[in-house]
Amino acid sequence: MQEECHKLLASYGISHFFVHLPLDYAEFGTCTSLFKAIGINNVIQQSIDIEGRSLPGIGEFESPISFQELSDRVSTVLSENIKTWKHSEKLIKRVGIITGAGNSTKCLRDAHNSECDVYITGEKILYTIQYAKFIKMNLIVGSHTFTEIFGVKSLSEKIKEKYDSLEIIGLVEDHSE
Repeated sequence: MQEECHKLLASYGISHFFVHLPLDYAEFGTCTSLFKAIGINNVIQQSIDIEGRSLPGIGEFESPISFQELSDRVSTVLSENIKTWKHSEKLIKRVGIITGAGNSTKCLRDAHNSECDVYITGEKILYTIQYAKFIKMNLIVGSHTFTEIFGVKSLSEKIKEKYDSLEIIGLVEDHSE
């Protein structure tokens, strides 16, 4: 699939540039951009890579909101149906995020140890759900692609600032995850 994609892009004179992992951990990247999109401006810790393992970004709302309000907000921002598991009645103030594949129980544990009220990611497995229930962590899961797209938009905007003649075109993707 990758080879065919590259051939098609080349036939239209389009270059392809990979920045997946650096964008996950950039100051303006996927996690920080998703925080801003859901209304969190106080980023305490951006997501980081430590020895090949992602640590969640941590952010706080100015005023706590309900789990339902946050769930609705995330669904609206991502423009997709999300999955949610409510394991606590606490209002949501502190949020942990790993965009994309943050489905590891270690990621949830890190968010829990950072006193997050909810954990947001783009993928889940059975153990993600079971562990969230075990530690009483509220969980919101969107899709891998749509939790990360805001970082791509931020990068596009930064490139456009430097090269204002560029035209940025967003491609509409089907939800297939």
